[in-house]
Amino acid sequence: ASCRVPLMLMFFSAASWLALSAIFSFIASLKFHAPEKIFAQCSHMTFGHVQAAANSLLIYGFAIQAGLGAMLWLFCRTGKTTLFQPVLATLGAIFWNVGVTIGAIGIFIGDQSGFEWLEFPKYANGTLLVGYLVIALVAGLTFHDRQTKESEPSQWFLVGAMFWFPWIFSTAIMLLQVAPVRGVMQAVVNNWYGANLVNIWLAFVGLAVVFYLMPVQLKRPVHNRYLAMFAFWVLALVGGWGGMHATMPVPSWLPGVSSMMTILTIVPVLAVAFNLHRTFGRDFHLMKDDLVLSFVIVGASAYVIYGGLNAATGVQELNVVTHFTFFSLALNKLALYGFFSLTLSAAIYYIVPKITGSEWPLPGLVKLHLWCGGIGMGIYFLSLGLAGVLQGQRWYGGASFMDVANGVLRPFQMSTFGDLLILIGQVGLIANLKWLLFLRCRACCQSFLADVRGTKTAEVGA
Repeated sequence: ASCRVPLMLMFFSAASWLALSAIFSFIASLKFHAPEKIFAQCSHMTFGHVQAAANSLLIYGFAIQAGLGAMLWLFCRTGKTTLFQPVLATLGAIFWNVGVTIGAIGIFIGDQSGFEWLEFPKYANGTLLVGYLVIALVAGLTFHDRQTKESEPSQWFLVGAMFWFPWIFSTAIMLLQVAPVRGVMQAVVNNWYGANLVNIWLAFVGLAVVFYLMPVQLKRPVHNRYLAMFAFWVLALVGGWGGMHATMPVPSWLPGVSSMMTILTIVPVLAVAFNLHRTFGRDFHLMKDDLVLSFVIVGASAYVIYGGLNAATGVQELNVVTHFTFFSLALNKLALYGFFSLTLSAAIYYIVPKITGSEWPLPGLVKLHLWCGGIGMGIYFLSLGLAGVLQGQRWYGGASFMDVANGVLRPFQMSTFGDLLILIGQVGLIANLKWLLFLRCRACCQSFLADVRGTKTAEVGA
């Protein structure tokens, strides 16, 4: 109950930004292969603006905000304590959403930074950092006030994530926007930030949700706590070193170390996969009636696939072919949406009924979200992944740019259909949340009016 106000604000805002991100992603996909058919005369809706807004809203509007909301609730739940100062958490959420709004406006008026993963202008990023620090302070003090002495695997990942983001975010802002480093070092810092954000922060929070929800829904503990701890420490040690392309004009030891560490990320991925497989067993029949568990399984499977393919890109012979192609875009979308978005959607579908005391009013939309999201992500990843492989092979073989572009047009058009399905799934989530909030507000108003009428009747009788 102590989490109700800040979490409903964060989850509703996150779902709204996610739906808006899906809309922009769909528009960007259309503009890529049919630029003359949509917003052709609008200078603010160019492909560069729309694509940057879609990615930024997915990361900062939804992913990090929903992750912080899940973090607050899990600290309360696993620690058997109430949320420390919910007003502060609400204030931090307001700051965060103001920062996202300012950042989105900044992109469309031409103030985007030009750095992948960090497209928002610096004045928006400063607001985001303030909001994060306030929420992290509440999370840290809530964790400190826990009543349980033995920590859970989900708590290890969440504590690591809580401290990781302000370090990498403030460092990236300082070195890329406030006092920019020179030349190619900007690309090094940018790749370092992206690798830490995706492979560590998002992975930590997503795996924390998986390691909590799967045992709860299955009513059995995690197979091996020590294996989960092993995955946590190995991922923390090697996850943030990736992202350096083999042909970057930097000292050769940087791409070499990056490639080696990227390949080593397969170790924690396999540890997580084995642990979750032994925890889940072969109880696939449970997924039929448990949509939360279905979201978790699909999200965890996406993480394993992403982790394996990401480790494979550490092999320089493969990286040279796939790095500057649609394959990288497909891999990033698999991590951000296939793994993190579906996993955090499971957390939202599980947590909101707990804090509101109301079941989802439109359960059919939950199933729609699962099917459209999973199938849409599969179509998007397979089509763009295939397009990326074809791109790399033809460029490596010396084909002209136009020949390569025409050759991958059909797979890219298929990815647009995947984007449309993902958008439909997001509409299902936001519609469910809006209807639930409407019903709760109406119930509160009716209760208030009933109390007022009861009071007046008592006064008249007296």
